Amino acid sequence: TESVKTVLSGKITNLGEYALLLNNGDKTDTLSVDTEGMFTHSFELDAAQFLSLRHKRNGATIYMVPGADLNIVSDADALVDSAIFTGSLAGQNNFYKAYDNRESTMTMRGLHGLSFDLFMLANDSLKQSDMAFIESAKANTDLDANFIDLLKVKATATWASNKMNYPSYHAYFAQLEEAPEMPADYYNFVNNIDVNNNVYHSIEQVERFAGSLIAKKVEDLNVNEDEPNGYLNAELKATKLVFTNAELRSKFMFNTLNDHIKYSGPNDLDAAVAFFKEHVSNTVYIQKIESAVARWDQLAKGMKAPSFTASDVDGKEYKLEDFLGKYVYIDVWATWCGPCVREIPFLKVLEHEFHDNNISFISVSVDNQRDYEKWKNMVADENLSGYQLIAPNDWKSDIAKNYLIQSIPRFILIDMEGNMINVSAERPSGKISSILKALPGI
Repeated sequence: TESVKTVLSGKITNLGEYALLLNNGDKTDTLSVDTEGMFTHSFELDAAQFLSLRHKRNGATIYMVPGADLNIVSDADALVDSAIFTGSLAGQNNFYKAYDNRESTMTMRGLHGLSFDLFMLANDSLKQSDMAFIESAKANTDLDANFIDLLKVKATATWASNKMNYPSYHAYFAQLEEAPEMPADYYNFVNNIDVNNNVYHSIEQVERFAGSLIAKKVEDLNVNEDEPNGYLNAELKATKLVFTNAELRSKFMFNTLNDHIKYSGPNDLDAAVAFFKEHVSNTVYIQKIESAVARWDQLAKGMKAPSFTASDVDGKEYKLEDFLGKYVYIDVWATWCGPCVREIPFLKVLEHEFHDNNISFISVSVDNQRDYEKWKNMVADENLSGYQLIAPNDWKSDIAKNYLIQSIPRFILIDMEGNMINVSAERPSGKISSILKALPGI
C-alpha cells in the first residue's frame, strides 16, 4: 500500500525538558514542539493502526488512518485522562479513550489466583464484556470498520494472553512449587490471533501475546541447560517457528538477540548469530547486530581491563590497578536489585571457599548517592566480606560505562596482569567455582 501524509497536531502542556515522542512500531519520531507546547507533525502511514504518543513514562495510544488528521490537547502529566481530541479521527480516539479507561473488574492477582475452572469462566466473561462494549461502537457511524476490527483483536489478544500466562501466574499467586499441568487441548486457542499480521502488531496486547507464544515454544523445545546460551538459541528457533511473516520474524529475532548482547555481553554467540543471519534477510538488522557485537571487542578475553574508581564505607578510594597481582572477581550490584541480593549468600560461600587463594573479591555498588546510607547499612547488617565499594555517579560511573553495564547483577573476571578473562562471568549461584579452580596460579 502506498504511504500518504498523515497529520498529528496539538498542544501538550507541562512538557518540561523531556521530548514528545511518536512511536510507530520500530520507528520513533521526536516531535518538534514550540515553547507553548504546540506542534504539527506530518508523517507517512501505510495502514490504519494504533500509534503511541509518549512523554517520559507517560503514554497515550492514538488511532491514525493514512491521510487523516487528528488534533490532541492534553497535559503531559496525564496524557490520556486530560486528552481532548478534534479532527477527522476524534470519534475513534474518544471511543478508544472510553474503552481503555473503563475500570477493570478484576486484578491480575484476582484473575490468575483463581482455580482453573473459575479462571476460565472469569476470563471468558471479561472478553464478553469487552466485545459488548465494542459492539456498541457500531451505533456510531463515524467509527470505521478497521477501527472496530482492531479493538476486537485487542480484546481477543488480552483474553489469549491471560490464558497463555495462567499456568505460571497461577503458580506464583497460589505459591505453588511448579505450574499446574493444563488439559491436552488447552492451547488450541493460540490460533485465535493472527500474529503474522503486521497491522495487528500496533496493538500492545498482540506484541505481548506473540512474546508469550515464543516462550511457550521454547518450553516445548526442551532447552539444554548445559549448552552455552541454550535459552537464547532456543528462543531464536522458537521465533522462527512462530512467524511465517519474514518482516515480523526478523524484528522479533533482532530484538531478542540485540537485547541479549546489550545486557549479557558477547560470550558464546557464534551459534546464535549464525542462526540469526541464516533466517533474517534485513541488512539493517544484520549490520546492527554486527555493530552491537563489535562494541564488546574492547572487553574481549586478553584485552586490558578498563580502570575504574570506587570507595569503601570509610571513604577510602580504590582503583582496579590496586588489585594487580591477583585474579579479580567483581560483582556490580545495588541494594534495590532483587537478583543482586539473591546472589549474596552464594557469593559469601564462594569467598569462603577461595579465602586462601590468589583472588580478590570486589563488590561495587551502583546505588544512587541518596541510597548511600542504605548501602552502608546493608554492608554492616549482612556482614558482607571482600572489598565492599560504591561507585561515584551510579550508572554514569566509570565501571558502568567502561564495562557496558546496562543491567545488574554483572560479574566480571580479570586475570593477575589486569587483562580481561570474562566481561560477563558466571554468577556465584552458577558454575563460577569450577571455573576459578581451573585458573593457573590461583
